[in-house]
Amino acid sequence: MGIERLEPQHLSAGTVEVLGLSDRVALDSTEALAASLRRGASFLCPTTPRALVAAVSEALLGLPEFAEGPAGPKLLGVLDSLLANGDLIEVPLDDTGGSRRHLFLGSPSFIRREGGFLLTGVRPDGAPLLDRHLLAMIEPRGYAQLIRTEQPDQLEKQLLTEGLVAVSREQWLRAPRPESATDLLGAYRLRLSAAGPAGEIEGVELVDPASDIRYYRGRWRPTRKKDEGEFLIRRPQMFGANLWCFAEISAGVVQRLVDLPIQALLASGSDEGWRLQAALDVSSGDPQLLRAGPLEPGRKVLDLFAPLPSWSQRRLDVIAEPAPRSPGALFSYAIAEDEIDQEIRFLEEMMFLRRETAGS
Repeated sequence: MGIERLEPQHLSAGTVEVLGLSDRVALDSTEALAASLRRGASFLCPTTPRALVAAVSEALLGLPEFAEGPAGPKLLGVLDSLLANGDLIEVPLDDTGGSRRHLFLGSPSFIRREGGFLLTGVRPDGAPLLDRHLLAMIEPRGYAQLIRTEQPDQLEKQLLTEGLVAVSREQWLRAPRPESATDLLGAYRLRLSAAGPAGEIEGVELVDPASDIRYYRGRWRPTRKKDEGEFLIRRPQMFGANLWCFAEISAGVVQRLVDLPIQALLASGSDEGWRLQAALDVSSGDPQLLRAGPLEPGRKVLDLFAPLPSWSQRRLDVIAEPAPRSPGALFSYAIAEDEIDQEIRFLEEMMFLRRETAGS
């Protein structure tokens, strides 16, 4: 057996091919990172989020696209999207030292949408989701996998034959009940008031209420001695990813806290945290924003500046498509012009967002 020397760019191209993507897709794109996480999870699950990200990041290390640093930080964001989409499922399990969140493979499924289907789930041991013919029809859009068709009934029969499960929009969305920001905060404050002393906690990060609501990543920072009040925080644990909490802080020290989630125990702590932070921003008089603008005939672009809970992101995945990120936005969606007002109303009601206006 001979040994062949591969140039780095050829190795990158080969990796993209193994992931089942077009050679026009960059290895550091969201599409390729999502495919890398799905493939890694198919071999490693059940595992922890940290272990999956570390394994995939190590596999990509040394390729030209990651010469300036590991893929870990990017992979974490894409992993959140895969969890929201249902490709992977996160469940808390009791382990040595406490409860740790473990990842499991989502069941191969499809959700009917306008013009085709959204596919979710991962098969174990690197097995393809569909046969070769159907696999070639998949259009990766960001972390999502779509199939377009003008004959949805016929394609649905093929997907069922392939062993995929049909999931209704309502079953897939699993959205909480609507309530005002005031009522939502009241429920969390009631739980916080009943919590005991937190004890000494190191390594706490919080969302700075005075920070720019248009720059989500820049809102997180360590605690400071002048911090007073109620905050969304993340705190480290001995094993597993950092825990999301609602906390009362005085002189920069956590006095009391409640771990999230509290409304749905199998939900992600980040899901409740992002909605809770949106309510806190409304309470402080600086609500989070969304922006809508023209994109192309018949469609508009919807820009978001902070992450959305999985149930809200899933809704957009059904009626919209990931779009190239607009300047300043955390992520963007392309939505039919006759549907965008309805989606804005949904985000205003459920996430307390305010539509950005000129000069706001």
